Amino acid sequence: MPGLWAAPLAGPVGNLVVATALTDTQLAFRERTPVRLMAFLDDAHHRNLSRVTGPVYQFRHARLQERLTQGE
Repeated sequence: MPGLWAAPLAGPVGNLVVATALTDTQLAFRERTPVRLMAFLDDAHHRNLSRVTGPVYQFRHARLQERLTQGE
């Protein structure tokens, strides 16, 4: 039974995926963030639009920062 070891992991991993998806959806609905927020932030970093300092993403351009914070 080679696949038997994967059965105990299927529940927690599945729950983690569902919890992450629900959190992404909740943030998108309440805060109007992109649904795939981490993918958005990672893409902005790769395009050199943001910098990462520890767990914090900061957009480099002041006008972009102002535009993103207008709703607050």
